Amino acid sequence: MMKLETAIKRIRRYGIPEEIAIVDNLPNLPVSEVFKLLCFHNLAYCCGQANPCPYRDTVLRTCGISWKEYVETKESAIAQLLLNKGFMQDGN
Repeated sequence: MMKLETAIKRIRRYGIPEEIAIVDNLPNLPVSEVFKLLCFHNLAYCCGQANPCPYRDTVLRTCGISWKEYVETKESAIAQLLLNKGFMQDGN
């Protein structure tokens, strides 16, 4: 069985998300370990769908997060942040 560190090195070297997807224990790891595949270890910093990213896509697939859920959650978080900072009014 391939270790997580080995898989991360391989995906970054070759850019092949399948190398991560076939790791036997990846779905059984804590989310914090799976998120280590991401550039900043957090989905909040990931690009949108227009920018292809094998790291983001592998983490979403492994965690069972649909693209729709990802986008809706990210949009909601950004709106809440803007509301909290006073850049938006509720309902706008």
